[in-house]
Amino acid sequence: MDTIGISGRIKALEKTFLTAEDITRIVNAKSFSEATGILNGTIYQIPQNISSSRDINNFFNNTILNLIKEMEKCLPEELYYYFLLPYDFYNLKLIFENYKTGKESKNYIPHTSVDYFTVREAFEKDNFKEIPPHLKELIGFVSKNREAEDILMMAKKVYWDIVKDIIATQHSDFISGYIKTEIDLSNLGIFLNCQIAKIPCDVEFLADGGRIQRERYSREDVLWSAVDIMYRGLKTPVTIDGYDTAVYIIKMGYLKDARVISLGIEPIFSYFAARQMEIDNIRRLLIGKFYNVDVSRIGEWVLPAYQYV
Repeated sequence: MDTIGISGRIKALEKTFLTAEDITRIVNAKSFSEATGILNGTIYQIPQNISSSRDINNFFNNTILNLIKEMEKCLPEELYYYFLLPYDFYNLKLIFENYKTGKESKNYIPHTSVDYFTVREAFEKDNFKEIPPHLKELIGFVSKNREAEDILMMAKKVYWDIVKDIIATQHSDFISGYIKTEIDLSNLGIFLNCQIAKIPCDVEFLADGGRIQRERYSREDVLWSAVDIMYRGLKTPVTIDGYDTAVYIIKMGYLKDARVISLGIEPIFSYFAARQMEIDNIRRLLIGKFYNVDVSRIGEWVLPAYQYV
């Protein structure tokens, strides 16, 4: 793989990220059509025939699909699998939920490292012939323990072990550091959901390998003290309502540091991770505009831009 050549191309593509000014203009647009008109001056060419939120989601789903095709061209196979792993996990959860409920949902994701029906075959019939090596442990774990309580929470630990193994192949301290951050945020999400359910946070459900030790999640004051130290600038305590914003701020803040790395896999990785987040951010803002959500409310959804111009 020509990492140097791809890095140069990625540097050019970085200039196509929306700026903070672009996002502010979208938020302040008086109508959905005005917001899409602003985007038509960017890489996001919104069709004129949008008539529902489903149309908006379809547009951005296709945008994600095209991004994944670029990933396949530009990334080492291991990192390509890393970016597909959340979609693989989503389909596995869907298959498990179908098994538990006895109902068949067709709401699966097509852009995965292995198709939904092949995963279902592995889950139901223990047929792993067509399953990529990095997914065999995860699917096998859920399949063999399908009757266990909280199996999906336990499976998330297996998920993060797979991620760490994938990322270790790249020998990049920067990317490994990003995964440590992701693990912290995943564990924080579990902690907040336990709070909502008013149950203790069992550290056995938390993944190893983050910056914050699992034991610190057993006490709220200890946890927020650790978060304050590790993630300066993040307002604590984080609430369930503010969780998604906190995730975005922390991840995007970390990824921006790759902009100063001239060549290598790090800026390529960061470009794709940041682009995914930008797509989700713009999708959310446009759906708000489509439903005429008040500007002040949409303004609360605004997240930092990756582009620093």
